[in-house]
Amino acid sequence: MELAAILWGSAFTLLGVYSLLANRIMQSVLRRFFEKTPDPVDFTLSTAGVFPQSPTTAELSAELPRCRAPGIKIRFQILLHWAGRDPLRLSSDLKGGSNRHMFEFSPPYRGCYRSREAHVVLSDLLGFTRYPVVLALAEQLRVFPAVQPEAARRPSSLEGGGEENRGRRKRRSEELLEVRKYFPGDDIRKVHWKVFAHTSELFLRVGEETPPPEYRFLVILDSAPTEVVPARIEADYLDTLVELCAATVLEVLARGYQVFFARCDSPQLRQLTLEKKLQLLGELAGVWWSDRYALELPQQHPHQILLFSSPGSGNLSRVFGDLQEQGAEVKLFFSDLPLPAEEPRRSRVWNLLLRPPAERGRPVPPLGGEELRNYRNTLEQEIARWSRRGKWKVVR
Repeated sequence: MELAAILWGSAFTLLGVYSLLANRIMQSVLRRFFEKTPDPVDFTLSTAGVFPQSPTTAELSAELPRCRAPGIKIRFQILLHWAGRDPLRLSSDLKGGSNRHMFEFSPPYRGCYRSREAHVVLSDLLGFTRYPVVLALAEQLRVFPAVQPEAARRPSSLEGGGEENRGRRKRRSEELLEVRKYFPGDDIRKVHWKVFAHTSELFLRVGEETPPPEYRFLVILDSAPTEVVPARIEADYLDTLVELCAATVLEVLARGYQVFFARCDSPQLRQLTLEKKLQLLGELAGVWWSDRYALELPQQHPHQILLFSSPGSGNLSRVFGDLQEQGAEVKLFFSDLPLPAEEPRRSRVWNLLLRPPAERGRPVPPLGGEELRNYRNTLEQEIARWSRRGKWKVVR
């Protein structure tokens, strides 16, 4: 027994020493190969952007030295990070020579996922040693808010004109150029002066072209942090607020209105169109909590202002202070708390062995009664506070 233990111990010691030396040698060989080879690893993500839970692909091509120490495996790993979410982890085993691999995955949440480096990891088969070689790879994946134009929720009580207004001019059939003689009491402003110059008689325009009024909407997104939203669900709450804003913008554009979009943390103000909806969704993919205030309002006063914010936001007073001079109706949209789904109770064995690795150790606990009461009290206070002032209306 003692001899067997000595033999087993010696074998594991020799195996560990071999793994350490082989890994170090392979790491040196791999680094020199990468220094001499132009673009040894190419990793490409979708540049168009995707929606949450939608399948997308990423392509990897890598060139590695053909010689490899026995018992040493090589693996490619890259992490795409976004604030408030677990990183997207993509990995694949590599072999000597040319490698091509296609990743298929579905990002679960909205965000602008970025990575500035990738790792080519060297390890032995038993996991005694593990050495990464770092490669600079700046990649980005935009995951849009979970909204589609055809599934956009209609915002409540949108006003500002009939739905038939598509920017066309209204005509009175074929009577546009018809005239009739002037009779005492007719509106002198409708006199056709060109006809009068030729005939010396007064005639009135009957079918004068009258352009319809243009209705303008200003949509403002306020992403200032608030203390009443628990930290563990702040990412879910912001996703809900951004999705509500995106759905409303797309619906208003679909009705044919002019829409201007602004964010409280940016001085940029621009007019939106349906042709630029992916550009808007791409910007909303990168929205995160920010207490910066740099809002600049348009010179042309809009007919209606839609403000999306959170109860307890420190920017609300400043926004409404700037909007006092606009003279337009303001609708303030608050998002309700997204309650995490209750997980079924599982045994400790199931949690340790059967739970997927991505879910281990990070279950979202349900919100406590005190947290819910604090949020709802603040929400009711903000509704009462802003509903008493002028033309402002609060929408939940």
